[in-house]
Amino acid sequence: MNIFYKILILIFLNGFTAIVAQIILYKEILSQIYANEIVLCFVLSSWLLSGAIAGIIIFPKYFKEKSDKFLMLGYGLLPVISILISIFSLLAIRNIKALFNIPVEQVINIWDAVIITFLIYSPSAFFLTLSFSFAGEILKRKNGDIKLLYIIEIIGSIVAGVLFTLFLAGKHSNLELLYWLGVITIIVVYVLYRDKNDYNKIINSIMVIVLILYLIPLLTNSLKKIDDKSFNKSYSKYNIIFKREGLDSKVVIAKKKDEYFVFSNGLLKYQTKDPDIIQFIGWPMVLRNNYKNILLVNGGYTGVISEIQKYKMIEKITSVETDLDTAELLEKNLKDTISSNNIKYVHGDLIYYLYNINELEKYDLVLLNLFEPNTFLNNRYFTIEFFKLLKRHISQDGLIVFYLSSSENYLIKELSDLVSVIYYTVKSIFLNVEIIYGDTTFFLVSDGNINLKTTEIINNIKKNNYQIPQLNPVYIEEKLKKSIEIKNLQEKRKIKINKMLEPEAYYHLIKKDLFLFKNSQTFIKIIFVFILFLFVIYNLIKINKIKNNVLPYISIFLLSATTIILELCLILIYQSFYGYLYRSIGLLYSFFMVGILLGAILYIIFEIKFKTIIILAELLNIIILLYILSFNSIEKPINPNFIIFFIIGAGFFVGAMFNLMLKNSDVSVLYGADLAGGAIGGVLFGLIIFPLAGFTGIIVLNLLFLSIIYILGLKNV
Repeated sequence: MNIFYKILILIFLNGFTAIVAQIILYKEILSQIYANEIVLCFVLSSWLLSGAIAGIIIFPKYFKEKSDKFLMLGYGLLPVISILISIFSLLAIRNIKALFNIPVEQVINIWDAVIITFLIYSPSAFFLTLSFSFAGEILKRKNGDIKLLYIIEIIGSIVAGVLFTLFLAGKHSNLELLYWLGVITIIVVYVLYRDKNDYNKIINSIMVIVLILYLIPLLTNSLKKIDDKSFNKSYSKYNIIFKREGLDSKVVIAKKKDEYFVFSNGLLKYQTKDPDIIQFIGWPMVLRNNYKNILLVNGGYTGVISEIQKYKMIEKITSVETDLDTAELLEKNLKDTISSNNIKYVHGDLIYYLYNINELEKYDLVLLNLFEPNTFLNNRYFTIEFFKLLKRHISQDGLIVFYLSSSENYLIKELSDLVSVIYYTVKSIFLNVEIIYGDTTFFLVSDGNINLKTTEIINNIKKNNYQIPQLNPVYIEEKLKKSIEIKNLQEKRKIKINKMLEPEAYYHLIKKDLFLFKNSQTFIKIIFVFILFLFVIYNLIKINKIKNNVLPYISIFLLSATTIILELCLILIYQSFYGYLYRSIGLLYSFFMVGILLGAILYIIFEIKFKTIIILAELLNIIILLYILSFNSIEKPINPNFIIFFIIGAGFFVGAMFNLMLKNSDVSVLYGADLAGGAIGGVLFGLIIFPLAGFTGIIVLNLLFLSIIYILGLKNV
């Protein structure tokens, strides 16, 4: 086979493998390490950083001067090595908690998550980038068009993102998908290297041996056993009843003694004997006796409905389960345990549900059994825009109840700030907000009167013969006394409210995760992360080719940083509005790659000027900034097509700039500079800029970076 076709087919496979491995390992990290969208920043940074190390440091120093035979041999082996390492990385992720004796319920802190993500992601990205560098050097020696190499890899990435999202995700386990991708890779390499020469014979011999060994788990029916055993490893203290790898989450229903536990992405979501639920239902019931129509959000299948049904005045319950994967598994396995004569079940996003129900549908009591706003997905339900929407479906004196995990010690700043943010957010929409403070803090919200007099509450309990052991007279009096103190403190504070595009609640919680672990071990981890990045930048700067011709490498480095920052910004805005990031991530990646492809092709056709690329990039950032500043209503969120357009636009500038700078630069080092810039952008976004400055600060920083690139261009072009 012609050497050019061989290289291009393998580089297509390179791009395909890179996206599939990224998505699968990302989902595994979410379910085992740190279930937060911000992990995407670490994932991208880790992947790009290790690729930059391969392209900037390793390839030029150790492989660039090797013979054609060596390069062709290595180019055939590297894709296979990468996919095998991806499989071992997946198994390593699944065993992390068991290996370090960490209970499955325990959240790994953010700095450990950063380091684990780098260690897991680095090997696959390293070998895939080496493969690209090998291909670039081979083409260069054969006088081939390196621009075509870049374009073909991007096409492979686009195909992978679309194929994975639309046809593969949720239908097979992650391990099975990687395994079959390995089979395809080995066979493709074997077929491409059939020509009879020395290095082809070596490759073919290796591929035959690898394929035979690789097929052993399939032929012995042990692949499924390995998959199940690795999946179940973290849940060794539980008896797993049902499990599912869905589009959005990994869901496990487990049993311990006589209690059921439901885990979603490695986090304990529900337990059937949760003591907080008794109070969650009890507080509104002891205040009033006139609830007829109730909206329950989450937990209907795991005991909350059963608790509500103890109170006989209820006529109708609408139970919304916001996680589709969890809802489908619970309905299939636990619905029969609930008496459901007056219950309507709804599966899907709560905001979408509220948009689409009849305006005349009003609820007397809304029970928001939500999770703290430590992710963009959860934060949506604690914003001023959400409460405005919810208010349209509350009866005149209707009551809303929700809760947050907190601490009896109100002096923990991050937690007290969180309570204040939520208090002022709700108070800006409803007339009355009461706080019952403790390790679990309950919020009672209404436009009607909320009577928190101890004697009347106790009389109501006795009158209706309610059996609520937790709400005894001493406990009630103590809680209400504390609540008055906390509420008085709130009235004296001035604090921002929580919005979709200004997620103050999320900021406080992510800062807590970043800075609450103030000890020497954490400090060492922080230093390790930043030394790693400085090491790559230092090696990029000291390369002689860069010293003599700095513009291409600095331009692509800074533009890649701004582009990754913008891409992450748009992805998180998408999650804030629509909440389906995890099932859509492959498509969002593909749209970004479509932008890179368009930029690369249009540059070839029109030879777009340096200054034009930067001016267009600045214009795109300004448009997004104006939208963020002007957004004030969840009723008119940005159309998803606009977000897709902006993501494509972000990719366009990198594709065009990369091909522009290829004229006067070394492809391996330029590619490494591109990856290094993206890695810096990702880690800056996730660990520093976003927690401190938010979406607005991010776009302003992008404009600053783009201005620096423009000034450099004026001096050098």
